[in-house]
This record gives sequence, C-alpha cells and structure tokens, in this order.
Amino acid sequence: MNYRDDLYDIASHLMELEAFFHGTFIYHFPLEGKRKTSMQRYRILKTLHRSGPLNLTQLCDAFHIKKNSLSELLDRMIKDGLLEREGSDEDRRMTFFRLLPAGEDSVREFEEHLFTGVSRVLECLPPEDMETFIVSLKNIIQVSGKIRGILKEKE
Repeated sequence: MNYRDDLYDIASHLMELEAFFHGTFIYHFPLEGKRKTSMQRYRILKTLHRSGPLNLTQLCDAFHIKKNSLSELLDRMIKDGLLEREGSDEDRRMTFFRLLPAGEDSVREFEEHLFTGVSRVLECLPPEDMETFIVSLKNIIQVSGKIRGILKEKE
C-alpha cells in the first residue's frame, strides 16, 4: 500500500472512530435528568471548565467554528443558565464567557453519564482486550497531541 492509500484509510478510520464513540458510548445511553447536554455543548463547557473564561475568538479557534454559529450556540447556553458574559477590566470592548454553577453541574453530569456508558460497554471485554484498547487509546492521544503541537507551530 502506498502512502496516499494510507491517508485515505486513516481518514476513513477517524470517521469510523467518531461514529463508534458516539454510537457506542453516547447514543445507547441517553442522558437523563433536567439538563441534556449535547457533545458540542459539553466540549465548550469542558474547555471553559479547564481554562477559565475565554473570548469568542479563542473559542472559535479552539473549535474551528465560525463566529456567527458559535455566537448563536453561546447565546442559547447563556439563556439556559450555563454561561455568562463577562467584560474585561483592561478592554471594555472585550467580552469573555464564563461558566456558571449550572454549567459546572452539566460538565459533571455529562462526565458521569459518559463514565457509566463506557463502563457498561467495556465491562464485557476480556482483560487482554481491555488492555489493548487502553494502550491503543493512549497512543492515539499521544500522537494527536503531537499533531496539535505541529499544527499550532505552523499557525
């Protein structure tokens, strides 16, 4: 197989991996309770949870989403009481988005939901397959971190 064929296979496998993750761990175990958080909302909430307040440009860069699309989503999340807009002390034109306690709760609920789904699915694996799965995921995470670093340097 030549290098170009490998790239097509990688692209295809990445799409299969995304579908596997969503279909296996999210779709089959619907989130119950008062807050139903989509994967996109969770990613935004988790990013703000990790990094603290960010402005619209920083969030757009992090998620590769156009400002108007992300702005609409953030507005809905503010309306739902998950986030708030916060002005900058240094520059009044700058607005940051900050997680509210309900947003923190949504992160926790989604992660508990995800943990439950992952546990239910993976408990059926024999120990040797579980070990292979864990090592493979760690390798993917390590290499994807390197790819992110390389892409950041090129910006």
